[in-house]
Amino acid sequence: MPLPARVDYALPASLRATLAAGPSGRHVAPLDPARAVLLVHDMQRYFLRAFADDCAAYRGAVTATARLLDAARGAGVPVVYTAQPGDQHPDDRGLMTQVWGPGITAAADDVDVVAELAPRDGDVVLVKHRYSAFVRSDLDDRMRAWGRDQLVVTGVYGHIGVLATATDAFMRDLAPYVVGDALADFSLADHERTLAVARSVGAVVLGADDAVAALTAPSDATPAAWLPWLRDAVARALGDDGDAREIAARLVDDPAADVFEAGLDSLRCFALLDDLADVGLDVDFTDLVQHGSLGVVLDRITAAGLPAPAAAHA
Repeated sequence: MPLPARVDYALPASLRATLAAGPSGRHVAPLDPARAVLLVHDMQRYFLRAFADDCAAYRGAVTATARLLDAARGAGVPVVYTAQPGDQHPDDRGLMTQVWGPGITAAADDVDVVAELAPRDGDVVLVKHRYSAFVRSDLDDRMRAWGRDQLVVTGVYGHIGVLATATDAFMRDLAPYVVGDALADFSLADHERTLAVARSVGAVVLGADDAVAALTAPSDATPAAWLPWLRDAVARALGDDGDAREIAARLVDDPAADVFEAGLDSLRCFALLDDLADVGLDVDFTDLVQHGSLGVVLDRITAAGLPAPAAAHA
């Protein structure tokens, strides 16, 4: 059975209103940027070719996913993509060939993620062979190493890989969040069925507006009293001279700035992490490498709710 020749549908006002009414499901827990991972599922050109150029559901899913990517990266939330490899050997592809044919080729026009959502440095791209993103991948291990237990799922196709991944996450005690207007499917009926089944098996279904709001830390989220101390700690790690203090101020004031480009190599990172541990904040080196910025540190400070230590400098 090949992919559909042409998909063209829009989300009706009733479905949009349901998503706008707030998260829904059997058990609704708040989405937390300190616990979440954002998954962009199979947004490769091969799978997206079935959509009409002006398919409202597809264009809406791309726009919503782009907004989620901006919010996640800004909040230090890990971003993971799934991407099927091209020209898979029949033994590797297994029963997928019987159901879907030979599948994706190795041509860039098939395997590349659509340009609007292309992965960036620091994002994780998983090689995917089956419907669920967890099968034959290290997604579960990565999430646990990051200390994260919420998976926000976007992408295509809703009733196949998106739903399989959300269900698999739930069975691994990783809470799934399906963003109803950040996915697309074979048809409106399939799209609606995806959301109904996702709710019934334990996923939280929510709209992109709510997901973006949950993943976007307010500008004053980090207690202001912590900022001088953190600037001092980063400056110490960088050598504590005039240039170091200027760089430290920039890194703290811009939570998305790349710490490694600024000179915070692995040894200096460990010095900073030791200072953080001394004041009760446990940030893993792999977290800092994954995020590449002090956003993850600021998130941890905000979540911890600890009183700020005294800054070393006035």
